[in-house]
Amino acid sequence: MSNEIIAAATAGILAILGVGYGSTLNKKQRTREELYSHKVKAYAKLAELISEVRQEYEALAYIGTGSDIVPFEESKSPIEIDAYFRKNLFINILFLSPKVKDEMGAMCEKISQTSRLTFNEFTMPDLISKDDLRKSYESMINECDKQIDFLYREIGLHKL
Repeated sequence: MSNEIIAAATAGILAILGVGYGSTLNKKQRTREELYSHKVKAYAKLAELISEVRQEYEALAYIGTGSDIVPFEESKSPIEIDAYFRKNLFINILFLSPKVKDEMGAMCEKISQTSRLTFNEFTMPDLISKDDLRKSYESMINECDKQIDFLYREIGLHKL
């Protein structure tokens, strides 16, 4: 009889421990899923931000062709694009991987270089041609395309 009581008590304790352990695993899984959903949202916002930056550079490149027709109502200056990108990047930086943070830091630097080139063209038009400026804008358009593709691969959507 004593062995039966010990066996029943042991079974009860093991059942409680099993439920507790399962609950902990379930809680960790829910936390992982919630963090992953925030990561996906941050990557989606970042992709949207890069698309907006790309559109701004398209407008600047088009305006640089000398056409009187402007395809977009208002476009930002490269300095405004730089500030806008940095502000919105830092809002979402918490959920980005170190690799993505490095890539976005490099993109920030490229946007800043384009911004400085535009400023230099404005202040010293003899040193920088409109064609160089347009090529810089087109280079940024290509960079935006590369970064969108990079985010797509980084989040794992290419595997679906």
